Amino acid sequence: MADEKQSLEAAEANEQPQASNEPAPASSEPSSGKTAQTEGEAKADSTSNDDGNKTAAKRDEQWRIHRILIVEDDRVTQKLLSTILSKKGYEVEVADNGRMALKKLQKFEPDLFIIDLNMPVMNGMEVLKQIRKHKKYLMTPVIILTSQRDRVSIVKVANLGIDSYMAKPVKLDLLEQKLMEISRPDGVLRRLLNMRNLLNRQIKHYSEQEKQLHVQIKDKEKQLLEMEKHLQEKINAIHSSKQVCPNAPKLDTLKMQLANKKAEHHQWRMQVHQTLQHLQSELKRLRDDLQSINQLIEQFQGMDIQN
Repeated sequence: MADEKQSLEAAEANEQPQASNEPAPASSEPSSGKTAQTEGEAKADSTSNDDGNKTAAKRDEQWRIHRILIVEDDRVTQKLLSTILSKKGYEVEVADNGRMALKKLQKFEPDLFIIDLNMPVMNGMEVLKQIRKHKKYLMTPVIILTSQRDRVSIVKVANLGIDSYMAKPVKLDLLEQKLMEISRPDGVLRRLLNMRNLLNRQIKHYSEQEKQLHVQIKDKEKQLLEMEKHLQEKINAIHSSKQVCPNAPKLDTLKMQLANKKAEHHQWRMQVHQTLQHLQSELKRLRDDLQSINQLIEQFQGMDIQN
C-alpha cells in the first residue's frame, strides 16, 4: 500500500501549486571588504555562464513537447483536444483505442501521450503497459483522462508511470497548465524520480518471482525424478523375478507409465524454461532501463533545474 500511495502522490504532484521561481531582488548596498574581479575572472565567469546556458537550453529542448498522441474513443473529446492543441502549435495525431495507438507509433513518435482510461479493444492501462516496454517511450510523459472516481483504478495506472490524470470533461486551461509543468525541468526530474521508484518495485517483484520459480523447479524436479525412479524399480523387479511372461501386461503398463512420465517431465522442463527466460529477460530490460534513468537523474541533479 505504501508503494501505491507513492505512485498516486507522484501523479498528483502536478495538481499542487508550483513554487515561484522569481529571483530575489538584488541588494543595492555596496559590498564591503571584497576585491573587484579581475578582467580575466570576469571573462571566465562569462564563458562559464554561456556554457551553462547552452547546456540548459539543449536539455530543455530535449524535453520540450512538440508532438502529442491522443488516445480517446469519444469523438467529441478527441476532436476538441485535437483542434485546441493543433491551434497552439502542437503536431497532433489521434487514435480511437489502444491497439490503433500502437499502430500509430510505427510512423509517429510523440513527445506526450494523452490517454483515456476506458476504451474498447485495448484500454488505457493495457496500452500504457505496452508503451512502457519500449525504451524509446520509457520517459515519455503521460496524462490519463478518466470519468471514473474510482481511486483504485487511478492507483493501478499510476503504478505504470504517469505524470498526471484529469477528470472528464477536460478543462482546457488546466490541460494547458499541465503541459507547461510537465515540460519544465523540475517536472522532468520529478518524472525521472517517480520512474526510478516504479522500476525498483518492478525489479523487486520479478526478482521474487524468479526466486520462487527456482524453488518450485527444484521441488518439482525432485518429485518427477522420484516417480520415474519408482516406476523403473518396479520394472527392474519384474525382470529380476524371471517371471516376465506372466507379468507381461503389467510390465507393458509400467513401461508406458514411465514413458509418459518422462514425456511429461520433458514438456514441463520446456515450459518452465520459457517462463524463466521471460522473467530473466524482463529483469534485464528493467535493470537496463533503471541504469538509463539513473544516468539522467545524475545529469539533472548536476544542473540548476530552476526555470
